[in-house]
Amino acid sequence: MTETVKIRFSKHASLDYDRISLYLVEDLCQFQAAQKFSQGIELLLLNLASFPMLGKLYDNGKFISKPYRRASFDRYTVFYLYHEDRQLIEVYRILSGVADHSILIKDVGEMYEI
Repeated sequence: MTETVKIRFSKHASLDYDRISLYLVEDLCQFQAAQKFSQGIELLLLNLASFPMLGKLYDNGKFISKPYRRASFDRYTVFYLYHEDRQLIEVYRILSGVADHSILIKDVGEMYEI
């Protein structure tokens, strides 16, 4: 029997999710876009739980101590680590496609289980 892959969010990823959702609802009054964003994240996480290696390895040309992967939907990118030995995905950031990823993807600590 295959062990279920768990997913945890970093503090930054949780804040990214909240900020994007609030921006879509409060600043743009785009309730459907916020719902689409939420559903897109949920679907992407379900796919990652089934296929953790789905995302491409992230290489920004600079040294990063961990093998971050990235997976995208719509205009958003999710950066994560997959720990095969623990059957765990750690989501580090959820960023808009227009963000400069190279300055935002860093090694961070605290994780939240979802």
